[in-house]
Amino acid sequence: SVGLALFFFANFDHYRDQFGNDHIAGYEVAYESGQDDFGRMQTDAVVRTNSFLADLLLWAGEILFLAAAISLPLLTWKAVNMFLFCPPRS
Repeated sequence: SVGLALFFFANFDHYRDQFGNDHIAGYEVAYESGQDDFGRMQTDAVVRTNSFLADLLLWAGEILFLAAAISLPLLTWKAVNMFLFCPPRS
């Protein structure tokens, strides 16, 4: 589950763009490349939609996506530990 979470986290922009193009009217994304303060290359995504509600839903989706990427491996680890190391009840 850690590998799956990392895979989805690494490909978040692709999934967001696919969802936005298919389901949100006026969805546009522009990728801007540049250098940060330390001279490293970075790419930023600038997302635009036709409505504030769509922007809000995309923002909430990013937060939920980040929460799932962190919590799913943790929940899997807890569940495995509970089932493997919990003594049987009489």
